[in-house]
Amino acid sequence: MFKKAFIILFAFFLQFNSSEFAKAEAKICAISNSFSQMFSGMERSRNSRYPFELAFNHFKKPHVATYVYNSAATDLDLINKLKTAVHDGCKVILGFYISRECLLVGPILKENKVVGFSPGCAHNRINEYFPYLMTAVPSLESYLKTVSDYLNGREEKIFVFYQPSDVFSRISYAELRKNVNKEIVEIKIDRSGRALEENFPEISTTKNLYVFLTYPLTSLGMLGSLDAKKLVGKGSIIVGSSSWAFDQELLAKNKNLLKKADSVMLPGFYSEKKARAKLPNGKTINETLQDPSPPMVALLAYDAAVASLMCGSEVKDDFQASKFVSCLRRLNYNGLTGVMKYSENSSFAVRDIEMLPLDVSHLK
Repeated sequence: MFKKAFIILFAFFLQFNSSEFAKAEAKICAISNSFSQMFSGMERSRNSRYPFELAFNHFKKPHVATYVYNSAATDLDLINKLKTAVHDGCKVILGFYISRECLLVGPILKENKVVGFSPGCAHNRINEYFPYLMTAVPSLESYLKTVSDYLNGREEKIFVFYQPSDVFSRISYAELRKNVNKEIVEIKIDRSGRALEENFPEISTTKNLYVFLTYPLTSLGMLGSLDAKKLVGKGSIIVGSSSWAFDQELLAKNKNLLKKADSVMLPGFYSEKKARAKLPNGKTINETLQDPSPPMVALLAYDAAVASLMCGSEVKDDFQASKFVSCLRRLNYNGLTGVMKYSENSSFAVRDIEMLPLDVSHLK
C-alpha cells in the first residue's frame, strides 16, 4: 500500500515539475524547407536546416528549448509541420524562407499567438500579421525604392522583365512603375523566362539596362535568349532582383554569360566581410558550413535563430509576441548579415540598402 502511494505521489511530483518547467521555458523551433520553388530546384535541405542547428548549439540559453523539424517540401506539409510545432508548444518558429510561405502561415501564427521569424520574406503584406510574423530583411518596397532611384539616375534605355503570374514579380513591377520617372519598356515573361507576347520589342543594341524583377532561374532563361541574339555585351548593365542574392550558386553556373555585361547590380545590404566573422566555435560560417559561398538565406537563418534565442531567454517566464518583438527592437542584433533593427509596429528589419555590384568573377 505504502509502495503504491509512493509511486502515485512520485508520479504527481514529476508531472508537477514538468508543468512548472514548461511555464518557465521558451521553446524555439525551426521548420527547414527545401525552398526549391523559389529558385532552381537544386537540393538545399542541408543549407536550410543546418544554420538553425548551428545557432542552437552555439548559443544555448538556460530555460530555452530548441527543436528542428524535418524539411517541409510542400505547402500542405509546411502547414501540417506548423500545426505540429504549435501543438508541441513552440513559441517562436523559424524557417519560412519566401513571401508566399509567409503569407500562407501568417493566419495560423496570428490565430495561435505564436511568432514566426522568417530569414527572407519581403512581401509588403507580411506586416498584416505583426507582431506574429517577423522577418530578417527589409520590405519589398524598400528594395524597389533603391532600384528606382538608381534607374532614375541612368541614361540608358531601360527594359524591365517581370512575370505576371508570380505575385512577387507582379507587385515589384507595379512598385517600380510608381517610382521611376522616365520611360521604361516592359516585357512580360513566363516562369521559364520566355516572352509572353509576340510583339517582343525591337532591341538593336547591347547598350541597355536590363532590369529583372524575377527569380534567378527565370531571369537567366530570358538572359540566355538575349545572349542568343547578341544583345548582351559592351554597354549592357544587368540589374537583378533582391532574390538574386539568395541563389548565387545558380548565378555562378552562368557567370560566363553574366561576364559579357559591363556590370551586374543588385539591391542589397550584405557585406562580404561579415561572412568572415568568427563564430563561437572559432571558425567562420563558411568554414563551419564547409561551403566557400553559403547561400544568403543560410546566413540570415543563422542570425534570425541567434536573435530568437536571445529574446526567447529574456521573455521565457511570460512569453508574449509583443514582449518578444520589443526585445528584438532593443537588441539591434549585429550578426553575420549586419545589424537587424526594427521600428515600431513593423515586421521588417531596417537595413541600409544599396545598389551593389556583383563580383561575377568570384562567384563559386
